[in-house]
Amino acid sequence: MKILITGFEPFNNNQINPSMLVLEKLKNKYNTCLLPVSYKNTPLILANKIDEIKPDLIILLGLADNRTNISLELIGINYIGANIPDNDNLLIKGQIYHPNLPDGLITNIDINNLITILENNNIKANLSLSAGTYLCNLAYFTALNYTKNSLFIHLPNLNNSSLDDDLKAINLIIDTINKTT
Repeated sequence: MKILITGFEPFNNNQINPSMLVLEKLKNKYNTCLLPVSYKNTPLILANKIDEIKPDLIILLGLADNRTNISLELIGINYIGANIPDNDNLLIKGQIYHPNLPDGLITNIDINNLITILENNNIKANLSLSAGTYLCNLAYFTALNYTKNSLFIHLPNLNNSSLDDDLKAINLIIDTINKTT
């Protein structure tokens, strides 16, 4: 199975983005792509990487600074905007991303099963119904538009989690998906 894993560079007041650290640890095992926090460049870079690799599974990682659990996202929505600018200093308060695409796209991956497996391995995880409207959501919506065999995972900051737990969670998720496809 060809797998693409993405993460994001640091943004806003976050000097460290755990998704970038996890990506660094996984780069010798999987196809990886570090995404910029950029409304303009994120979808282009991601689409080019997907076209290049043609993955069977896309795992997207991002930081949810205010969460304490690993969150598995169900839906990518066709809407972008936030109260903070991207790293290009572009502030989008809210708009439809692509008028010719659906309002939302849902993953084919059985998130509830993954949450059970994570919890059985002492990793706090929860279902989240939306990846928000910032760059995480834009990347997720872009990936889901290519394949519904995509999953966005929000990682808590490292004050609420550990890099070891994050890596363990990602590997468990990938192993589980591999066994069920």
